[in-house]
Amino acid sequence: MKQNTSIRSLVTDIEALGDKYLVREAPFQLPTEIKDLIVKIAYPLAVVGAVLMGVALIMLIPVMIAYMGISVLVMPFSGPRMVGFDLIGLILAALNVYVLVLSIKWYYAALPGLKAHTRAGWEYVFYGSLLGVVSSLINSHSIMGIFFSIGPALVSLIISMYLWFQVKDRYTHHKA
Repeated sequence: MKQNTSIRSLVTDIEALGDKYLVREAPFQLPTEIKDLIVKIAYPLAVVGAVLMGVALIMLIPVMIAYMGISVLVMPFSGPRMVGFDLIGLILAALNVYVLVLSIKWYYAALPGLKAHTRAGWEYVFYGSLLGVVSSLINSHSIMGIFFSIGPALVSLIISMYLWFQVKDRYTHHKA
């Protein structure tokens, strides 16, 4: 339970930083028309994203099964170094599937809130965006992988979080 509290505290701290630097101290505020447009298209985009992630998960399952099967067939011939590498790759792939399932769960949970403009909907999309960076970390198996995946993931996160924090005040604390 303590770990859950520390993760929640970290997410709360990240949200507080976002409020400070992406809203209150942001170099410029989005015009009202742009904010309204973002809120209006957030729900349909989330529906499309949730469906595409669901399809990706369905397509990933046979790939994972094939990967495990090939790994088991090749392992006896690969030597001791490759066995460890395959095991690490398999663990990372399973962890990435877990992150994908959690992302799908959060995006589906966000749909009613995005449609009704509630704070819960806003928060689930926020959590999903943070998971995108976690997924990039999981997929980075080397220094070059970190450079080529984490950098763009962080830039994407900053841009999307700027837009998302700019419309945070449009999502109320109560259910509609």
